[in-house]
Amino acid sequence: MAIAVNDAGTIVGRNDGEAYNFTTDKTFGGLGGNESMAIAISNNPTPVIVGTAQDATGTNIACIFNETGDADALCESESWAYAVNDNGQIVGRAKNEQGFYNACIFDEDGDETFFETLGGNYSIAFGNNNGGQIVGYAEIASGAAHACLFDGSGAHDLNDMINGSDWTLRYAFDINNHGQIVGVGIHDGVERAFMLVEVPEPATVIILTLGLMIFPAKLKR
Repeated sequence: MAIAVNDAGTIVGRNDGEAYNFTTDKTFGGLGGNESMAIAISNNPTPVIVGTAQDATGTNIACIFNETGDADALCESESWAYAVNDNGQIVGRAKNEQGFYNACIFDEDGDETFFETLGGNYSIAFGNNNGGQIVGYAEIASGAAHACLFDGSGAHDLNDMINGSDWTLRYAFDINNHGQIVGVGIHDGVERAFMLVEVPEPATVIILTLGLMIFPAKLKR
């Protein structure tokens, strides 16, 4: 299963239950368990490959698959690394002390920096760009999933940027270096794909105050 490809055309994913580089025909080592998966790859000359691997207890642990073919754990708790940018920022989700899975950044010291939710218990960071902007979803107080943008102050509901719209943005899966965000939402009761595009504003205005346009396309199943 091919999952990610970078600008150089290096393809990574999973083969026979193990993290795999399809371009170099390399199977990566794990963390003592039976299964692993490479989920994302950066565009650096020496790309960073991240994902998850099971430890000896069968617990999934976020990890980096290094040049020697081994896996290096990013933390100790149950976790998944879903994205890495060209600056080495790795994001995903991990289990917090309360037992909930929350969006986080994995740092070089083997710790996680968790983001606040939107009032619920769960969240995931699915994508990031080279500017450090991070997108995903977080639960609101009712438990419903809302697409959001994460930063140092917490989670910001993307639905707040489109006031008056008849959309409910549920999941944001990726953001590119132009700030374009793609994901899935509900429009007229139907699940549809969306893309958010920033409307140019003075550089002093932060992204959360920018106007956004939605270009919908029906989600193919």
